[in-house]
Amino acid sequence: MQFNSSIKTISVTENARRIFQELDEIKPKGMSFSSFLAFVAEDYLINYTGHTPEQKQTNILSDDWYSIVNNCDEEELKNIQEALIRIQNLVDNRVRKQLC
Repeated sequence: MQFNSSIKTISVTENARRIFQELDEIKPKGMSFSSFLAFVAEDYLINYTGHTPEQKQTNILSDDWYSIVNNCDEEELKNIQEALIRIQNLVDNRVRKQLC
């Protein structure tokens, strides 16, 4: 698949539709679905293939995140907290690999 343009069209099976709906329910408000899907895909690459994507976003704590955290409801805040735990686990695993 070529990623030369910023728009991609995919066919969505019934199983994929269910998964996408679940992802949409847990994605933080203010974050696009495509950004969240990329985050989930990156998590898979790192945790299940050992592959670390070459390009990392360096400014991950932008002003948007301050707004998201300060303006989200209780359920969204719990989802963000769970995502932070997953991120911390990723960092811890990476550090362990680097030290061994």
